[in-house]
Amino acid sequence: MSKKRVDPRLKTLIENGVKLGERTFIMIVGSKGVEQVMNIYYMYTKAANVAKDSVLWCYKKDLAFSSNQKKRLKHKMHNKGEAENAFELFLSTTEIKYVYYKESHKVLGNTFGMLVLQDFEAMTPNILCRTVETVRGGGLVVVLLTGMTSIKQLYNLNMDIHNRYRGEDTKEITSRFNERFVLSLSDNKNSIVVSDELDVVPVFEHTLRIDPVEKKVEIKEELENLRCAYEEVQYLNEIVKITTTADQAKCVVSLFDSLKEKTLNTTISITAGRGRGKSAALGLTIACSVALGYSNIFVTAPSPENVKTVFEFAVKGLEIFGMKEHLDFDVVQTTKSEYGKAVVRVNIHQNHRQTIQYILPNDTAQLSQAELLVIDEAAAIPLPLVKGLLGNYNVMLSTTTNGYEGTGRSLSLKLIKELREGISKYSNGRLFKECTLTEPIRYSSNDQVEKWLNKLLCLDASNTLMHITSTPSPDECELYYVNRDTLFSYNRDAEKFLQQLQGLFVTSHYKNTPNDMQLLADAPNHMIFILTGPVQNGEELPDILAAVQLSLEGGIARKRVSESWFRGKKETGDLIPWTLTQQFLDDEFAGLMGARVVRICTHPDVTNMGYGSKILQMLELYFTGCIVSLGEMEEEPKANNDQKEMETDEVEVRKELEPLLINPGNRKAEMLDYLGVAFGYTPQLSKFWTCSGYQPTYLRLTANDITGEHSCIMVKQLSKNMGNWEEQYTQDFKKRFSLLLGFEFKSMNAVDAFKLVQCKNKDSSVSLNFDQRAIKRLEYYSKNLIDYHIVLDLLPCIAQAVSNGLDIQLTITQQIIFVGMGLQFKSVDEIGSELKLASAQVMALFNKAIRKVVTFLEEKKEGTNAKQSMEEEVKATEEIKENDDISEEKEEEKQSEIDPSIIRQRKLKLKELGIDDPDMFKINNTTHEIKEIDTLKGRIPTTLSIQRKEKVDKLQVKYPQKPKSGKPKKHFKKMAKK
Repeated sequence: MSKKRVDPRLKTLIENGVKLGERTFIMIVGSKGVEQVMNIYYMYTKAANVAKDSVLWCYKKDLAFSSNQKKRLKHKMHNKGEAENAFELFLSTTEIKYVYYKESHKVLGNTFGMLVLQDFEAMTPNILCRTVETVRGGGLVVVLLTGMTSIKQLYNLNMDIHNRYRGEDTKEITSRFNERFVLSLSDNKNSIVVSDELDVVPVFEHTLRIDPVEKKVEIKEELENLRCAYEEVQYLNEIVKITTTADQAKCVVSLFDSLKEKTLNTTISITAGRGRGKSAALGLTIACSVALGYSNIFVTAPSPENVKTVFEFAVKGLEIFGMKEHLDFDVVQTTKSEYGKAVVRVNIHQNHRQTIQYILPNDTAQLSQAELLVIDEAAAIPLPLVKGLLGNYNVMLSTTTNGYEGTGRSLSLKLIKELREGISKYSNGRLFKECTLTEPIRYSSNDQVEKWLNKLLCLDASNTLMHITSTPSPDECELYYVNRDTLFSYNRDAEKFLQQLQGLFVTSHYKNTPNDMQLLADAPNHMIFILTGPVQNGEELPDILAAVQLSLEGGIARKRVSESWFRGKKETGDLIPWTLTQQFLDDEFAGLMGARVVRICTHPDVTNMGYGSKILQMLELYFTGCIVSLGEMEEEPKANNDQKEMETDEVEVRKELEPLLINPGNRKAEMLDYLGVAFGYTPQLSKFWTCSGYQPTYLRLTANDITGEHSCIMVKQLSKNMGNWEEQYTQDFKKRFSLLLGFEFKSMNAVDAFKLVQCKNKDSSVSLNFDQRAIKRLEYYSKNLIDYHIVLDLLPCIAQAVSNGLDIQLTITQQIIFVGMGLQFKSVDEIGSELKLASAQVMALFNKAIRKVVTFLEEKKEGTNAKQSMEEEVKATEEIKENDDISEEKEEEKQSEIDPSIIRQRKLKLKELGIDDPDMFKINNTTHEIKEIDTLKGRIPTTLSIQRKEKVDKLQVKYPQKPKSGKPKKHFKKMAKK
């Protein structure tokens, strides 16, 4: 086998990285790059002066070789007689850990000397961060570009993650992220591109000449001063000696002071970037807790492999305190093959029984006797589980706020904020301390790979966010469309703008991952709009007051919807159309065009000043065609990678770039039917979107595994292409949601539940029907004659009617009580704690509300009776009228039958009496005359008085007068008897 001289620049770069404690980034172009991994590894071990070092090999699905030693040995025996394969020797003698990309989260907390990344098309920013940050200082990161002849072929490479970005009408996907990835390597002085024969490809200017450097010697004065300060402090004097940085020493001292008090009510948070020594500090503190007498110590992390460093330094600490393995303590390793030989338990039996035990994050039952709980890599544990781990014992938790996929920012913004302010139910009466590590341990503080990765993915953009120079009125602000081709072109000004934009998104949203950068760059249906103050021509880039990332959705054919329903397959992409179509079984909605707000943010300096609402208003005007410019419409420029440029290896920023900011009036707007948003439900966010005119239409039954929040969809209708579907969907959602409050949403705060089911307008058509016995029970309770348990069964009906808009005047608090007790089936004590009221106050308000319900039912009953009597009167009046009409018809018929001669005689008699017109006595059927007659009815006497004549009637009897004195006469007595 002929040997070839390796380019000295590659060897020098590796040696320089070892001397400076910085990592080296190597990209191998060609189909034989796998075989060169061996040679690069040997160059690294020789420069680091180590016999061998661990290697992490990540791939998508298949390796270019077999990782099974028996299969490789069988293949070797089959080819017996050939020269010993050097690559086979490398694989068999080197400690290599093979990991699928989809299982890369298992390597958190581990450290390797070399990293190999295979199958570039399957790699994502999340995977890149997770794996690169496990490499120690002086180590190597090797990327294999198999099947490529030029690094610029990455510009047009279709990534696997692009499949998630494709929608119904997906445009051609442009790999803007890959182009920026390659261009950014020009600023990484420790990066190099080589061929599969290890020839340096002259892509970057800094690789034209690489000079060797001298070994860097760091003088750590602050760390030495700390060691001297704690030299006479028991336990700390030995522990501080093995700390690597001053930050780590201070952290261990702070943890030790908290544990020394043994209050069992302290929570300590350690936040830092990757490679700052958090896990090592936790391990040393665990050893101190054993020396202080703690008996039951538990450690948790997503996987036992994540706590490898914690147990390693815990054992080191025990050995520093004079304990010996097998004599004073025993180390127990897991027997599960998927976890390797990770340590899961340490039993100490020097003075008394003490244990350091690993548990899974969801195994909280074992914490009943815990005295200390250590949560490592808490950012990778779902937030609800982290909250559930807090209890009546000391807790130490560490989290990485950036650098890899997880809920690091979620944890820091939510749980830690609650603990700091003491508003969480877990922080009641607990002490809270914070510790931050900034100085790296795994690699040098000037590590070029870390700086490159932070800049590429804007991981520290929130720390470099610039302040606002002016705060104009929202009415004076202007809306601009951001050209993504220019934004991700790696132009100097565009980079400054991108860092500010991403800093706003990261600061305003607690759930951020590195993958968001690739989504922002490559997703074809995504758009970016910003709100700025008045901009004058020739000025520098303006301040970003607010920004919105949108995703165009909808336009799905009804045939595809029917096929999806028939197959029962859940479609990806187009979140709002597919979700609402499935929720309301309305295939017409999927055909509407809409835009989903992916992220919206306002600069922290100008929050609550109306800029967020203003940008939403301007977007509505834009998508409804109300923003029109007098100039000509400009077509959106497209990225153009000429074939001639692809054939060259020169990598440089494009010279001809379109404007970064485009006036919406100069761009043809997409005519949309609605705007929507999907977010993890919180009362604050719900209030913001409700004030902007958005209505809730969907709330997921199960909470998010990471944040513990229910996904909510709110929409705002912009056109009437399908009628008033927004109001119909909203009413349907509220009715269904109110019926589900007693199940999956029972744990939701009653105030939040009320805001979702609240009916702002009273509806007279909503009824509340109870039988007489139920009304009697309510009446008796309103008079405090019976206990409230007797009317408890009636609350669901009352609460449902109230939430549907029952026309009854209740206070907000009384409505919340009805929702909590009647729909969520909560106790009085639970409602009182949520409303911050005493139980007696809740019952008093509840009693008053029942009185109003009773009054409503009585008025309804009286109204029903009055209505019935009125109907009867109307019916009787109609019958009388019909009878009168019949009698008039009969009278007319009779008159028509009278002989004309008789009529003439009657007229003559009337003339004799002086009456010329007999119709003057006729009563017309007019309202005025009828009322006048009715008023005179009461004055007409019911009896007639006839004047009598002086002649006495024969029946009149005259009684004789009684004598004045003496006995009455006999004839008088006889007459009296008669």
